[in-house]
Amino acid sequence: MSSLDSFVNNRSLTVEAVPRRRTQYTTASFIAFSLLARICFAQGAPAAVTSGLDDNDQPQPGQAEQQQIVDVDRILARPSDFGLRRSTGIITGTRLSLNGFTEDQIHIFFDGIPIELSGYPFGIANIPASLVQRIDVYRDVLPVGLSADARDGAINLVTTPDPGSQAAATYLVGSFGTHRATATASYLGDESGLFGRIEGFVDDTRNNFDVDVEVPDERGRLSTTSVERFHDAYRAAGGSVELGVVDRSWVDNLTLRAFITDHSKQLQHNLTATIPYGEVDFGGFTTGGSLRYGKAWQRSGLELTIIAGYAYVATKFTDVSTCLYDWLGECLRNQVRPGEIDGVSRRQIVREHNVFGRAQLQWSLNPAHEIRLSVSPRYTTRNGEDRALVVDGFIGPLGAQRDLLTLVSGFEYEAKLFGGRFDNLLFFKSYVQIAQFEEVNLGGVFNERTNDTHRVGVGDRLRFRVFDWLYATASYEWLTRLPTLDELYGDAVLVSPGPSLSPETSHNASFGLTLDIRGTLAGSFRSNVNLFIRETNDLIALFSDNVGFLYQNISGARTLGVEAAAGWTSPRRHLTLDGSTTFLDFRNTSDTGIFESFEGDRIPNRPYFFANLSAIARVFELLADDELSLYWQARFVEEIPRGWQSIGIEEFARVVPSQFIQNLGMKYSLSIGGYSGSVSVELSNLTNEDNVNFFGIPGPGLAGFAKLALTL
Repeated sequence: MSSLDSFVNNRSLTVEAVPRRRTQYTTASFIAFSLLARICFAQGAPAAVTSGLDDNDQPQPGQAEQQQIVDVDRILARPSDFGLRRSTGIITGTRLSLNGFTEDQIHIFFDGIPIELSGYPFGIANIPASLVQRIDVYRDVLPVGLSADARDGAINLVTTPDPGSQAAATYLVGSFGTHRATATASYLGDESGLFGRIEGFVDDTRNNFDVDVEVPDERGRLSTTSVERFHDAYRAAGGSVELGVVDRSWVDNLTLRAFITDHSKQLQHNLTATIPYGEVDFGGFTTGGSLRYGKAWQRSGLELTIIAGYAYVATKFTDVSTCLYDWLGECLRNQVRPGEIDGVSRRQIVREHNVFGRAQLQWSLNPAHEIRLSVSPRYTTRNGEDRALVVDGFIGPLGAQRDLLTLVSGFEYEAKLFGGRFDNLLFFKSYVQIAQFEEVNLGGVFNERTNDTHRVGVGDRLRFRVFDWLYATASYEWLTRLPTLDELYGDAVLVSPGPSLSPETSHNASFGLTLDIRGTLAGSFRSNVNLFIRETNDLIALFSDNVGFLYQNISGARTLGVEAAAGWTSPRRHLTLDGSTTFLDFRNTSDTGIFESFEGDRIPNRPYFFANLSAIARVFELLADDELSLYWQARFVEEIPRGWQSIGIEEFARVVPSQFIQNLGMKYSLSIGGYSGSVSVELSNLTNEDNVNFFGIPGPGLAGFAKLALTL
């Protein structure tokens, strides 16, 4: 298994799909070949354990990727079935997709805590890979221990350090004025059990890459011109401190963590890149902390885990300029009314207080049977003000009080029979959400409203290991996804509130096969194929009017999907090859509501075909305990319709064009006497292809980066 596969660690087994006849033949041929190779070339024992390898001859999670020039989102997207579409710029927002789900349908956690409450409110793309030890990806049934309502997909970023004293630092510099520095130091005593860790990061990028836009000449005639983005900078800084004790007779884990983060982002243009902005910007400040407690009683088979925390989030959005800017960054003229976006002046600040918790009790009746109970409450209260609108005591719509209480509970029973070859997981979940908010009428009076939900869900996941190297999985779920805070109340920037949204409900079924052959003279082989179908009611989808965004319910949607992946690692890991492809048929099936007239259309602005390829070549012990690696990654995404296809030819022509992006990099690492370091260089978008985000906005072309990493 490649280091990338090890880093993206599938703790919840992937549910693979029944392929079509031709794919079945291909997969059967591959299985037969792999079985023959195992019979003919299998070694009697695993390779000797070397530095950084376990008994299965796999790299320890994250050792290679932490030092490469990649962010966490790109690690996920490489040789896996993740879709990845970034917004414009470097170190900025990302939209992930997994099994046909995107955005808030995929829950992201940082050590088991929702990422937006962990000091990283700007998303997974802004977490430096050097701070993450392991990534757990859940592609099918989500365990009740995370106590989330994600229907089919979750990511948990794990930062557990190794025993002893450690310190690490990285510094990245690259195109478009990009700088990123991270540092971490930790201590974990074997005898005392005392634990401490401090982490920090600083990001800074101008994002001033060239883009092709329509610029009018002196007569007002439009022509395509290459210009430099002049107002797209991003800056962020943050850190955290953890103190605790682990592995004591009275407690397994007792940890207190405090964090603080600040970020700012300039906004270059409207959603279709037709109108430039010169002074619009937004940003945020986050601080808070969490307390974690864990204790297992071996004699009784009980284990208790409790997490409680608080997070304060303040979001600012400013648009008060009277200048009308051109693409060269010059103020053409002053407008009568301030506000570049739509002629409305904004100086907004939204304040948010979050209290959250999670408790799980696990009872191991015996090695083959386990029961888990979990409950996870979260309460958020939000209000704010627009200082540009405060007149005669009227504080505007942002002054409305908006509260949200969510309670997700779960019961889980897992049976492992026949020596672990048969694994069945049965679960039941309860979802409660109470939304209380104020709306402003035309007279400026606040009226109280409520939007309450109580739903249940059930499901079952089955895994059967046919041979040591081949297993089949299947699952069925009837689940609910509750609207998130930003979906209901907006994001305090460009997303408008949608407080009347209904929760999503869906029937999800999947089936698949996975092959994993290791320890042969020909290397290690892996392959999987996955088929899934989903019927969704009240799908929550994001739409745009070219000025802002709004979430709306689509009354019916159906997803048919096929995923396939294959990989090979040579003996001694000198060469690793991986590839994957995903095809989705994601259709609107609404027969009522505002989207009824688009029945049968693809859901707009969602990728339906993409593929990943990667290759890593390694040479070991050139001079000492060192390694030189060369890696190549490629990603293809088919064109994506931006609107409903049935509107007409003109609307159908509005697509995000297909793209094929390649990255090429090299890393040299050296270890001496317990100290290690590495130097990496990378060329991204190697062939300078058109690189657009999920709304067709141009992204960076060819760029170069260099990174230095040191570990003590």
